[in-house]
Amino acid sequence: MSSPAFDPAVCHRALRDVSPIYGRDWDRLDDRLVFYLQLVAETGSLLPGKHLVDLGLACPRLARSRALSGWRLR
Repeated sequence: MSSPAFDPAVCHRALRDVSPIYGRDWDRLDDRLVFYLQLVAETGSLLPGKHLVDLGLACPRLARSRALSGWRLR
């Protein structure tokens, strides 16, 4: 099974969807975060049944956008 195609627009859209929760007006993730998300996607880590452990997350908006994108957070 191959990895799904990575679409940065989905990441930006998820961030825009959650930005009102934080009382902010975020339009898009910065390029560094999109780069990391793409690396994770290319490893196949976003396939169903996979888990991502993110220790020391410094960006709560990224965690929320991951959850909205279907990632299972623990």
